[in-house]
Amino acid sequence: MIKVGVVGGSGYTGGELLRLLSIHPEVEVVWVTSRRFVGKNVSDIHPNLRRFIDIKFTNYKKENVDSVDLVFLCLPHTKSMEIVKDIYGEVKIIDLSADFRLKSPSTYEKYYTKHVCPELLKYAVYGLPEINREDIRKSSLIANPGCNSTAIILGLYPLTSLLEDKIVTIDIKEGSSASGRSPSISNIHAERSHTVRIYKPMNHRHLAEVKEVLGISNVSMSAHAVGMTRGVFATIYVFGDNIPSEKEIWKLYRSKYTEEKFVRIVNRKYPPYNLPDIKGVVYSNFCDVGFRVDKDNNRLIIFSALDNLIKGAAGQAIQNMNLMFGLEESMGLWYPGFLV
Repeated sequence: MIKVGVVGGSGYTGGELLRLLSIHPEVEVVWVTSRRFVGKNVSDIHPNLRRFIDIKFTNYKKENVDSVDLVFLCLPHTKSMEIVKDIYGEVKIIDLSADFRLKSPSTYEKYYTKHVCPELLKYAVYGLPEINREDIRKSSLIANPGCNSTAIILGLYPLTSLLEDKIVTIDIKEGSSASGRSPSISNIHAERSHTVRIYKPMNHRHLAEVKEVLGISNVSMSAHAVGMTRGVFATIYVFGDNIPSEKEIWKLYRSKYTEEKFVRIVNRKYPPYNLPDIKGVVYSNFCDVGFRVDKDNNRLIIFSALDNLIKGAAGQAIQNMNLMFGLEESMGLWYPGFLV
């Protein structure tokens, strides 16, 4: 059994991680930390985990790291790096924040803050299995990707050879759980429901990941908050001359994703489920991608949908854990989502 500790287990991402870990056949959750809820039962904060996680939240203590094989860090951005600096080399680590996603300290500082251990950035592997599977297997420090960047990168990855002379623009729509569990005027139900609100018209932090991983610079992104609880939907427009035919685009996607368990190409003729749809992926670890070629306007339109808490966070972290410990990659994750 893999013994794991979870640092920061009271939020939506931590709760979803604990839910998935509780049903994983090869995992034992040894401890879970939360500064706010020390001494409370995990199930007091995550009531869905009653009879599944019967332990109490504790304070984080470095000496407890010796009792586990792997530490998951479910902390806000800029908070994980202090812990990683202290425990790197003593235990395997999967960080679900952005603290180790970028290789450049200056880029990290531009989007977040000054990094306290920039010397470790080169050792972190970007935890997108569809691209970095073999490096993930050998790594002891995984930087779990962002939810928006996962949707965008998986949508564009098969097409990187086409993008050099193209303009790429991205429209993101995401549910309220992507804003976290701490209440604010931007994420309470009365504010988010029955609207589509632009919250980041430009310079979204996840775009730094997209540019670095795909090696492209001619890309822009706008993000919207919409009135759903879970999900990320990316509509990606690629503008330029010599857009390939749909048959050629099919070949590119199949060459990358035919053997991938958690990426499904959804590109059929007839609605309603002929293209990716949040209903097809929510509560699952799947990312659905599809496309249309608009020859009249010299553009390729790519659609990508995933659950921000699973493939965009906790599920992908478990996918990475499985690879790190030589398990079947889909263990604990192979189930469909909920349609209604």
